[in-house]
Amino acid sequence: MARFATWPARDDPAVGATFGEVMCASYRCFGAAAIVTSGPARDLEEVRRLGFAAFSNGVVCSHAYSHITSVHQPVRVGGLEVRPGNLLHADANGVCSIPASIAGEVAQAAAEFVACEAVCIECAMSGARDVNAYSQARREMLHRIEELGKRVRKARSISQAPPA
Repeated sequence: MARFATWPARDDPAVGATFGEVMCASYRCFGAAAIVTSGPARDLEEVRRLGFAAFSNGVVCSHAYSHITSVHQPVRVGGLEVRPGNLLHADANGVCSIPASIAGEVAQAAAEFVACEAVCIECAMSGARDVNAYSQARREMLHRIEELGKRVRKARSISQAPPA
């Protein structure tokens, strides 16, 4: 379950860190497992030692003047709306929200998605600088991704249908 609070910086424009060691320890104290922010960070090594997952848009050296404005309320971070209870996946590539209704299928769908992308990547890595071949590989990749999406959405709608 996503548990979070918002601590916006009082400086505008923001020139200080959204989080550092003290704030991450504080977030953890209130039940947070991670922070996802469109603001900058500081104390990265210290935050890592806490074992606290943190995702930000950059790093700065100064702290910010922050205050608690709300807890367990929906937030929008970098275009992603996050609500209490959302299942989030975050890694070095970014953060995404996974609907709970398809959480059990995500690992299989992710493996299939990687296979779809491989069509284009293999063409690009072949060294054959052929625009037509690349365009065809890209179209094939997008077609496979579209078909995968249709299957996942269909499976989701079937699993959500009321019993007959």
